[in-house]
Amino acid sequence: MHKIAFFLFACLLVFCGCSDEDNITESEAIKISGDTVFVTPGSTSIQAAVDTAETGAIILVADGIYRGNGNRDISFGGKSVTVKSVNSPALTIIDCEGDSANPHQAFLLFQRENEAVIEGFTIRNGYAGNGGAINLRSVSPTIRNCIFQDNHAYSSGGAMRLKASSPDIINCTFVGNSSDMIGGAIFLLAGSSPHLQNCIIAFSDESEGIIPGEITSQPTFTCCNIYGNAGGDWVTEIADQAGINGNMSVDPQFCDTAGYDYSLQNSSPCVAGNNDCGELIGALEPECN
Repeated sequence: MHKIAFFLFACLLVFCGCSDEDNITESEAIKISGDTVFVTPGSTSIQAAVDTAETGAIILVADGIYRGNGNRDISFGGKSVTVKSVNSPALTIIDCEGDSANPHQAFLLFQRENEAVIEGFTIRNGYAGNGGAINLRSVSPTIRNCIFQDNHAYSSGGAMRLKASSPDIINCTFVGNSSDMIGGAIFLLAGSSPHLQNCIIAFSDESEGIIPGEITSQPTFTCCNIYGNAGGDWVTEIADQAGINGNMSVDPQFCDTAGYDYSLQNSSPCVAGNNDCGELIGALEPECN
């Protein structure tokens, strides 16, 4: 059944003639198999697909730029579902289009969806009081292979704010995020203990890259690169993890930061063959010299 569903989905993509500039709007979800919901340009929004899905379902999101109601401020409604892109975060973008007059986040999870997965998106232009892109409260999902770009919080956690939450954050790239007060990329409190593996946290415009709000919150890091954040990198409670377990603070050497291309130069220390972990660090493979 899964093979048939994937074949039909591929046919849908060809038929739609999808491009990465498609603006996806809200309508009814297309459910092709019992546990897989497909989000395709012009057919559905991400929220509509989540609403259609049952706990344990996989929601596959086609290439495109997802904007507007139904594609931001997404809630899982207590269901542990997997929401993932078909291809790459470079091709599958959630543009929150948030600002001070019109604040929006990408995902708000707060009903113990601990088996939920968010995978393979660029999330950009989120704007909120806490957690510009993702706000987690008492929930510990897996967040994998995502790029968080130019998100802002006017209080805490430019890209992500965790309260009593301990997600696994794997192969993610945080770049150009900011917070007016604390945690340019990530802020955590109330006993949050996330594990970050193979992540880049770089060039936060304001405040630190990541910081706990109190001693009961303690992130752990494996093979992470925290570099060039305006308020500091390996600071305060996380300072003792710099230089161990493959952690570093060196220029990640993105292909074109000004052009929002966060793939890596071949010489980057985040390329698998160039670091002690022998693994890719960040969301994208090397693409340039």
